[in-house]
Amino acid sequence: MRAKIFFIRLLLFGLLCSLLVSIIFYGKYSRYPKKSLALVHLSNSLSYNSNVQNLVSNTKFDNIQCMVLGSSISLNNLSAGKMQDSLGFETYNLSSWGFPIKETLHFFTSLRPPQCKYLFIAFNNIDFATGYSTDYDLSLSKYYLCGPELFRTCVMLRTFNFLQFDRDTKYKDSVIQRSALDFNKYGSVLLDPKRFPRDDNKLPVYKDTLGFHAFYVNAMHLKKLFENENGRLILVYTPYRTGTLKQTELEKCDLVAEKLKADFGRQFIDLHRSSIGDSLYWDGAHLYDKGADEMTEMMLAALQKQKSL
Repeated sequence: MRAKIFFIRLLLFGLLCSLLVSIIFYGKYSRYPKKSLALVHLSNSLSYNSNVQNLVSNTKFDNIQCMVLGSSISLNNLSAGKMQDSLGFETYNLSSWGFPIKETLHFFTSLRPPQCKYLFIAFNNIDFATGYSTDYDLSLSKYYLCGPELFRTCVMLRTFNFLQFDRDTKYKDSVIQRSALDFNKYGSVLLDPKRFPRDDNKLPVYKDTLGFHAFYVNAMHLKKLFENENGRLILVYTPYRTGTLKQTELEKCDLVAEKLKADFGRQFIDLHRSSIGDSLYWDGAHLYDKGADEMTEMMLAALQKQKSL
């Protein structure tokens, strides 16, 4: 009898503890957008983890026909929804902060969506920078993206780290120093100027072209990878805000564009000298939502003119 009472009390105590933990969690985290709460830990990039989680919540990985992948230049400057409406292909933007082209190559070597025939990478000199230290577990990413619900649950339970989850809280209000986690259903993050006022002193941009060779080598490997599967890689060289680059820096960008044009032909969309209104930039290289719409329309117009797809 005493043993029965003990176990009943133990059960009640456990239920009470669970209720208290649930109340604490709800009180602390319920104010954050659900799509920004990365419960899965597939890399040490909160942006990548959150966008992967957003993808499985909005579309089926195996159905993606066109993908945008790259750094914040792709994430913030291309509207995947506008691309889908124009091109007629199911499109998702899985870009994340600082995602380098070498990891894009690894990603498509490891877990390319079976129906994906087109890959878009928007870039500028920021993507030539070296020294990225982000680690991506593409094996676990494959289980999470391609597996059934049970697999995703197992990956989440295996990788969840409460301390990391709590430390990331400061980013989850979708208003942080360098970008947002406010992904739309197509994966793009289109910045609202009211929530992201410009601060030129806080957000310097990388301007050099010294790392272009490594970018180029990986881009050529990606090009061949897609061509072997009857697909196409489209590179989009995006501009900086007027006045950000000196004339000598612009001339170096011209050399980059010439090289890519020579070797990629119609698979290279050169917009690096294009003019976009100053008010449409968040900083020297990332655009606000209306700027991203304008950039995407310019890219789509160039595709149509070149008959690149």
